[in-house]
Amino acid sequence: MHMELRHLRYFLAVAEAGHLTRAAARLNIRQPPLSQQIKALENHLGMVLFRRHPKGMALTESGEFFLEEARRILDGIAVMEQRMARVAKGVRGRLAIAFTTSAATHLLTPRVLRVFRGRYPVHIRECGVDCEEVKIGIEDTEPHGGRTKIRSE
Repeated sequence: MHMELRHLRYFLAVAEAGHLTRAAARLNIRQPPLSQQIKALENHLGMVLFRRHPKGMALTESGEFFLEEARRILDGIAVMEQRMARVAKGVRGRLAIAFTTSAATHLLTPRVLRVFRGRYPVHIRECGVDCEEVKIGIEDTEPHGGRTKIRSE
């Protein structure tokens, strides 16, 4: 058996419901296949994740640890899916802004950056440099992912 995301989702559903039948209903699957998948997961890991009781299931100490890891992985997958959806829409990326030291101290600069961050969820790396460095940086910048290359005159 190879562990798959569905195994983590099945485990999480049983851990949260505390009962196979309720977890199966939540997952829209039948109880016997869910029970088999949980047992296969335990066999694959070489540990017992649940204590079985007549009225439900409770996590073992190993199960508690596995629960933390499963949540971390599934949360990470959810974050990745959200990021990729933003990338697909073109509203996610990185933006490097170089401006002169005097522009960095201007009252509008922090306000403009704050508004931009609010509208476009991009990572902005700010750096204050002198005018010649800004000019060289613009000339040396290669276009990335459909961005336009800007050359100074």
